[in-house]
Amino acid sequence: MPRPQALANVSPNRATGRVLLDGAIVATLLIPLSSAARTGPGWSDFARNLAKHTSVPSPNRMGLATVIGFQPATTHRALERTGQDVRGQWEAAQSRSLHNRRALWIALAVVGAAAIAFAVREQPAWAACVLGLLLVPLARPLACYYYAFVAALPLASERHADRSGGPW
Repeated sequence: MPRPQALANVSPNRATGRVLLDGAIVATLLIPLSSAARTGPGWSDFARNLAKHTSVPSPNRMGLATVIGFQPATTHRALERTGQDVRGQWEAAQSRSLHNRRALWIALAVVGAAAIAFAVREQPAWAACVLGLLLVPLARPLACYYYAFVAALPLASERHADRSGGPW
């Protein structure tokens, strides 16, 4: 079967393949070992806690979903005027809005992922990894304190230090 035109000039990188294989081996070994080393239901507690916190909108979340779900009529100031539970009203409105705009969210996430893929198409693996971090806010709304990963983005400026003003 012929390769798609977009992949015609792409050849597999042996070093990248090795890193991916090593990562898979480490995950295959460490996840069961961590489960065996912990007494009690560690992973199931973690999964239950994660499901609890990701099942409701939170005002400290950031990302594409938060932008897509925004409604001027459901801001804190607007909901405060109703005299009812502001947080509960906001969570319900955010969930409804995001559910109703899910197709837009998916479409914009796909466009964003394509733009990132286009940007890294002829870059070394490390640059693709750094810019690949930008996929995170497209896919899932995260609490603001989880955005520490953006600290790695300046590493991409090293690629063209003459244009970015680096190295520092």
